[in-house]
Amino acid sequence: MIKNFFKSFEKTNFPWSKTRYIGSDYNGNLYFEKYRAGTRPRRIVKYNESKVSFQYDALKLPIQWQSWLRHTRPEPPTEKEIQDDLIRIENLREKVKAIEFREQKDREEYKKLAG
Repeated sequence: MIKNFFKSFEKTNFPWSKTRYIGSDYNGNLYFEKYRAGTRPRRIVKYNESKVSFQYDALKLPIQWQSWLRHTRPEPPTEKEIQDDLIRIENLREKVKAIEFREQKDREEYKKLAG
């Protein structure tokens, strides 16, 4: 309970703080910008605490957040953009399953004809 209380402050953008909360992804990772004088802001991800630190893989972050972290996109991704991408990925998985099933059928049919 106390941990949740302090965790709620993590997402609060205080006027005196140089670190600003930007958003989170569906894995529970938090994204921040840290402002420094004379340079562009540093973009930081704070990984969800449910994993041990060596289990994190930056490539498993949503691609939109990866792009934002690397400064290849100026604005952080929106919830709708992330949701649309999840739907696209699920549709792609279904199509891949259908293709694999069809190819398996074709291989079995070819074996019958060749055998």
